Amino acid sequence: MGLARFGLWSLSISQDQPGDLEAKIVALLGATTQDLSRWHVLTGRFRAELFCGVFMPGMNWGINLSPAIQAAIGQRGLELDLDIYAADVDDSLPPQDQGLA
Repeated sequence: MGLARFGLWSLSISQDQPGDLEAKIVALLGATTQDLSRWHVLTGRFRAELFCGVFMPGMNWGINLSPAIQAAIGQRGLELDLDIYAADVDDSLPPQDQGLA
């Protein structure tokens, strides 16, 4: 029996609405080791990413992460992968008629 060439370890948290992306990342990282040397071993050997699906209520909404959480992600050698989704809007209407202005 040979070794698998790829696999997946997955850790997830609740998907409550509305979501606070930063709080969820803090909770997710808090459920893992804080020992950065262990992270460096893992991310040096395997591709590792922090995948987040972000659902926005409409077009042109923003989201931000504090420098502290950005540093925590980077210190672990994680790639941040965001899939951002926006509610459907009628592109034929001007922004003020879509509640976006």
